[in-house]
Amino acid sequence: MVNAVAWNGLRGHTWSELGTWADLLSGGEVPPDPPAEPDFGPPVWYIADLLTGKTLFTLLEVRCKASDVIGQYTSTTATIPIVTDTTSPVYLTRRQVEDLTDPRWRRVLVRVAAGVPMWAGIITGRKGGTESTLSLSVTTLRVYLDMRVVQDHDFVGADDSTIGRALVGDANVEGINIIVDAPPTGIKRDRTYRRKDNASVHKRLGELSDVEGGSETHVFVRWMPDRSGFLFVLELRPQIGVTESGEVATFTARPTYGTTTGTEATYTLTEDCGREAFANYVVATGDGQGDAQPESAPARSAALDAGEEPRIERRFNPSSGIVEIETLNAHARADLARDEHGSELWEIVARADVTPIYGLDWRIGQYIRAELTGHRHPPTGPEAAPKPGVVLEGVRAMGWDLSEDGTKLTPKW
Repeated sequence: MVNAVAWNGLRGHTWSELGTWADLLSGGEVPPDPPAEPDFGPPVWYIADLLTGKTLFTLLEVRCKASDVIGQYTSTTATIPIVTDTTSPVYLTRRQVEDLTDPRWRRVLVRVAAGVPMWAGIITGRKGGTESTLSLSVTTLRVYLDMRVVQDHDFVGADDSTIGRALVGDANVEGINIIVDAPPTGIKRDRTYRRKDNASVHKRLGELSDVEGGSETHVFVRWMPDRSGFLFVLELRPQIGVTESGEVATFTARPTYGTTTGTEATYTLTEDCGREAFANYVVATGDGQGDAQPESAPARSAALDAGEEPRIERRFNPSSGIVEIETLNAHARADLARDEHGSELWEIVARADVTPIYGLDWRIGQYIRAELTGHRHPPTGPEAAPKPGVVLEGVRAMGWDLSEDGTKLTPKW
């Protein structure tokens, strides 16, 4: 563990001292990430102030099984050592340890790998005693949006970006200063929100995404321009991470694990068509009871219409307050599109420190490619020039999992 940035007390800077950034909260231009400076040494963990983003302390010895998913927040536990050797450069007094790991929504743990911030978790719990380690409960930044209630808003023909900015604006009142990066999407909505509905900002943003053709949102952590701390940026796009360049990275798994080339990946395919994962006849319902309850037209799969499958029904209420039939139809079609083929999970476990590297070669939301060979999918083609058993093309990395020791990264789609 290296004390690269000294602890600087209870509070770094206030946002009033960073006046030019205040413009960002009212829709100003989001500064680009500083140019990547790849650092292929050990990843670095920072403790930063949640209100200002300023770095307070730097760690190396952190064990944390981190994960990230578009549109959701995830929770985990981070374990850090308590250094008792007063001659150590990373020694902290009890008061400093208590302040740096304060669980009252004041501190955030940030992981930087290859010079790129890749994950941030708000410290919301702490456990320690006899042992020489401290366990911290941490949850990704988006959880804060689930702690804030949407105020009164009326939108008529408003772009998703306008709605998203207003919703995050509610969370930024006495909040953690989330910057919104939301260029116009061209997607127009009519929405009415009332404070008395007690709906969270996270919930309302999720509803924008759940409707067919809805915009996605994700909270990223970025360097401040001077790298003295971190910015928390909510991106809103029709599809997070998607660019015209198409696939940005290729993962390779070979029959023999542990080779010195490629990503040294292994893979597993899990298929599920159980109750929660599969439906071919979907009806979305609105508010009301009996004959007064609006509902969508049934969304039916092509396989059901062709008589290839028995009907598997699902009825659900996507959100309170929906009465428009066309909105319910869009929710039903979107739900069917997600689940008419069931759940197919390809899990690729790759080394985190070789190409493709997260943050440099790919990031969440982008399209990736996988060339996989295993006992279930043996190589194809001539023995002299075998081809992968299966090639996954055009798959979006909707999230990732990092092993506790930080050596293995698993893209999720």
